Amino acid sequence: LEFSPSISYTVPRFVFPMSLFLKDLNRIYARETKTSVSYNFQERPDFSRSIFTTSYGYKWNTSRTSLWEFNLFEVNAVDVYNEAPSFRDKLDALNDRLLQRSFEPHLTTVTNMAYTFSNQSANKNRSFTYFRVRGESSGNLLRLTNNILGSQKDSLGTYKIFNIPYSQYVKLEFDVRRYWQINKHNQLVGRMMAGAGVPLKNLGILPFESSFIGGGANDIRAWRPRTLGPGSLPEDEQEDLDQFGDIKLEWNLEYRFDIYKWFKGAFFADAGNIWLMQKDENRTNAHFEFNRFYQEIALGSGLGLRLDFNFFVIRVDAAIPFY
Repeated sequence: LEFSPSISYTVPRFVFPMSLFLKDLNRIYARETKTSVSYNFQERPDFSRSIFTTSYGYKWNTSRTSLWEFNLFEVNAVDVYNEAPSFRDKLDALNDRLLQRSFEPHLTTVTNMAYTFSNQSANKNRSFTYFRVRGESSGNLLRLTNNILGSQKDSLGTYKIFNIPYSQYVKLEFDVRRYWQINKHNQLVGRMMAGAGVPLKNLGILPFESSFIGGGANDIRAWRPRTLGPGSLPEDEQEDLDQFGDIKLEWNLEYRFDIYKWFKGAFFADAGNIWLMQKDENRTNAHFEFNRFYQEIALGSGLGLRLDFNFFVIRVDAAIPFY
């Protein structure tokens, strides 16, 4: 069970402190300042998880095709509770401290920036390109401040806020898509996504809300969510736990066609995987290596049906894993 309500407030101009720096640039238009609050609740057979998020940031255009986004801050307060005894016993038996920390309460303090290019026009029968790059940093200023102040660490060398450890990492993601409009009723879409996050000292891992997963309806569709990878980790070492990674590569190719008015179909192929950044003795072949990663690219393919009403789409996909 999962639900995620959110509320946001948008002002059509720059508000402090961005208003001090970019107010006189003529090439900036469609300026927005956005404040948002959200709550995500997940109830699973093994545990419950809640994430409270608040953010404050800006959005602006520099041309018809270019959009910039800058989140000055985003804070995630994550709690994990109602753990089944068998789940905790399984984690303890693995004796993997990094994996255990993935299921502990923590804070994430994030600053991120993204650039998006899209030359899509109002004419839907034209080919177009979409590109997005996003960089993110978490916990680095806090760690520096704690070092300067000489704050006390716990036994694992971790600083805390309100007795809760906070994450520290840097992360970069790319997403490139090309839409080829063959004719009025047929379209071919190609996509490549690449991302990497580097866990740093304070928590030693990418928190699960910032890490990469494999599988699911918007990913490698022949695998269930969080069941693919990392790397070529043997199934007997997965222990039915969610799988997360620090690195991700993904390719998708989808041929879309009209069947009847708003009833449409698609053939698709997905490829990719996730990996850990560093070698983990408790997870065989889960880390990224240049001389091996290409052999660990999973491949799946399938057929999809869509009910496309323009303002929303109902999508059903069925896929089979080939490799």
